[in-house]
Amino acid sequence: MLNSSFCWIRSLLFSQGKIILTKDSSWTVFLLTVYFVGGTINHTMHVLIHDFTHWAGHPNMYVNKFFAILCNVPMGLPSAISFGKYHNDHHNYLGE
Repeated sequence: MLNSSFCWIRSLLFSQGKIILTKDSSWTVFLLTVYFVGGTINHTMHVLIHDFTHWAGHPNMYVNKFFAILCNVPMGLPSAISFGKYHNDHHNYLGE
């Protein structure tokens, strides 16, 4: 079972850590840190959404949908449910 609470805690610690580590840095270091760390967190959230659309997080479909939406909150654009629909179509039409 996927431990999504660990991913949320890790993402929160990374985001707080980058603020603490770059508070006295130049703008260039700050922007590069935010870009790479934020991109990593965003990618992690989308990987979790992908796993939840394959119902890999929990046996209950509604719990998977809830966690997919929860992982989609920090990304800004609501895409978890529509991604799941089109991703499942992708698998259906590939013959998997």
